[in-house]
Amino acid sequence: MNKSQIALWALYDFAITILELNVALYFSEWLVIDNGVSELVYGSAIAVSILIALLILPVLGLLSDRDQRRLPYLYFFTFLGAATVILIGAFGLNIDRSPALVVISLLLFVIMNISYQGSLVFYNSILSSIAPKKSMGFVSGIGIAAGYVGAIIGGWIVSMFVNDSIPFLNISMPFIDNSSRIHAFIPSALLFLLFAAPALLFLQEPRLREPLKSRLQRMKAHVQQAPSYYQAVLEDIRRFGQYPSALRFLIAFFFFNNAIGTVMIFAPLYMENVFHLADVQKLPIMISALFAAAFGGLAGGWYADRRGNQRALSHVLVAWMVVLGIILFVSDSRVFGIVFAVGGIFFGATWAISRAYFITLIPETEQGKFFSFYSIFERFALIIGPIVWGSAVVLFAGFGTVKYQIALSSMIVLIVIGFVLLRRLHAPEMLTKTS
Repeated sequence: MNKSQIALWALYDFAITILELNVALYFSEWLVIDNGVSELVYGSAIAVSILIALLILPVLGLLSDRDQRRLPYLYFFTFLGAATVILIGAFGLNIDRSPALVVISLLLFVIMNISYQGSLVFYNSILSSIAPKKSMGFVSGIGIAAGYVGAIIGGWIVSMFVNDSIPFLNISMPFIDNSSRIHAFIPSALLFLLFAAPALLFLQEPRLREPLKSRLQRMKAHVQQAPSYYQAVLEDIRRFGQYPSALRFLIAFFFFNNAIGTVMIFAPLYMENVFHLADVQKLPIMISALFAAAFGGLAGGWYADRRGNQRALSHVLVAWMVVLGIILFVSDSRVFGIVFAVGGIFFGATWAISRAYFITLIPETEQGKFFSFYSIFERFALIIGPIVWGSAVVLFAGFGTVKYQIALSSMIVLIVIGFVLLRRLHAPEMLTKTS
């Protein structure tokens, strides 16, 4: 096991989670609250970006598999994503509120989200080349833990630029005037580049000694053959039956990822509407959950390496059912905070085990392609889940806060469906797991 390569790989997770957290946190509020854009427009921009990613990423994954190169694609999407976030901040700081600013920002956001999905595809596919199979769950957990630590540190740093003060210390920032949400974007992108740089510079993969002329000719051939690549991707989708375990896992993953991701997205609204907590009261709860998620990523990966990925993931999903079931009947905000933090442990464990498990179900030479599908399933679920939650809240609007318990119950149902599908999965990794 190459510890330095693992550390570099995990550092990239640390970096990209800073960008993901702050863009997710501040762009929607800046767009909807500060610029008066409807939530439907924002949701539509997310949907468009995922649909475009669906068209692009499987083909790029196929190309990376043919060349057995991941890093060039990671470089490209890293710099493209950072550049678009910097431009959002620059335009927002220098252009007054106008329809043109909104349109430009939405276009940049779409490109940023595609770049984020692309970065994850090629980042995830590097895992098998740096970690032995017997330790893949734990190494995946290291990346998850690093990501949540990045979310905590990066969120804390960027909040200084947004709020003109240092959180928890109540110390003002004299060099920042007229702070607002738009100030979050440039610092987020620069932090992302700063912490991603070591990984981009020193992560290793086999490099082909290829003259520049030959490389340009190969790239030209890729462009000319693009239609055939799409045909190959469509054929791969039709032939997914050759990898039934991977397909069944993605379907199960779709359901429980729907639920768990939606719970985390709507947790602040749940705390405000059910327990009437102010933002200053929510922040310690969310930070506690992030710390717990970092621990859960490590612990979940370690547990999966010893008990097997399927068994470990099944146990985590059962734990989620218990945690959400308890929250349904909690009426004290302090008890909720404790239970929610415990849920953070299983949040980190879910992603660490899922990523490591999926790798055991796909061919080593086709991970770029398969992780493009994994990423699409993961992100598409975060459109469907909020729709289910939102529909429950609207349909039962006359039931007061009970409507949120009903919405939460719908998430438990989705986890149960994912759990049942997972338990029916008979995967090769079960035969080779360590005891």
